[in-house]
Amino acid sequence: MAILVSFVAFLDGAVINLALPSIRADLGGGLALQQWVVDGYLITLGAFILIAGSLSDSFGRLRIMRIGLYGFGATSLLCALAPTALVLVIARVLQGATGARAQSKEVAPKP
Repeated sequence: MAILVSFVAFLDGAVINLALPSIRADLGGGLALQQWVVDGYLITLGAFILIAGSLSDSFGRLRIMRIGLYGFGATSLLCALAPTALVLVIARVLQGATGARAQSKEVAPKP
């Protein structure tokens, strides 16, 4: 399951970079929007990944990873259905937070 989560996170990074021209064409916003779409995800992922590792130690690695994976799926759907640039950026920020939980099993030390 951890391999699946790693693949999903890698795929998200690759796909979003390919989708940036379409996002700009559909939602406008120019370069600033593109930067927020990419960086909003990365900032929250980096900010929450250590916290997610601590939650994994407290509540179980598999439980936190599943919660994160389900949340990542839900926020991915929200990103796909975002009607405005602001909704997309907020969805990407939330996606980073849930992505950190999904990847928490990889960073948490084994007992």
